[in-house]
Amino acid sequence: MNPDRVRTTVVNQITAIPRDDWNCVSGTGHPFLRHEFLSALETQGCVGEAHGWWPQHIAAYDDADTLVGIAPLYLKDNSYGEFVFDWAWAEAYQRAG
Repeated sequence: MNPDRVRTTVVNQITAIPRDDWNCVSGTGHPFLRHEFLSALETQGCVGEAHGWWPQHIAAYDDADTLVGIAPLYLKDNSYGEFVFDWAWAEAYQRAG
């Protein structure tokens, strides 16, 4: 595989990637990286617009359109649900202009 020919795309629903393909390239046996777990979060409403966790998974494909890499990512647009709330940072940012 030529790394110069790998293309990446942002996937906003894990169901857009077949389960077996995802699990094959996720790299570990860690249960929280498996398609089944992440799919359950999305389908049951644990992540998404209502909670400020927007799925933005990065998928990498070779020139034969075979999935060769995956990075499960979420865009966070609020301070809810964090282990450490960042309200002070947000307020400082607003004060600074």
